Amino acid sequence: MPVRRGEPALPPLIEETHDLIGEHELEVMKPSAYLVNTARGECVDEAALLMALDESVASGGRHGIRAVALDTLAHEARERNERLIRHPRCVVTPHSAYDSLEAADALCLMGLQAVCELLLEGRRPTWCVS
Repeated sequence: MPVRRGEPALPPLIEETHDLIGEHELEVMKPSAYLVNTARGECVDEAALLMALDESVASGGRHGIRAVALDTLAHEARERNERLIRHPRCVVTPHSAYDSLEAADALCLMGLQAVCELLLEGRRPTWCVS
């Protein structure tokens, strides 16, 4: 599915997008790679990510991935991954990467598109998750 301007690049969290980045995907990344997740925390297998980061530290950067920046975690409140958050090669921001004028415009357009699809076309909105 092509991504159009103003639309998110990732569909809602579904079985196919849960742990989309896992052990295999991390293994095929170069040791110099940086992983940045601003989508959904559940899209990245945090246990596999920790292994890749630890492998990088243990090998002096010859294996694993260089670092990770996360704007979201799989569990942000009660069960958040403290070991990942405190890892020296991990930066976690307060789930605010969306907070820009461009993102606000995109959210407004998505809302308007949903209303049009529902009321004018009589169908379920494209980005509806419930």
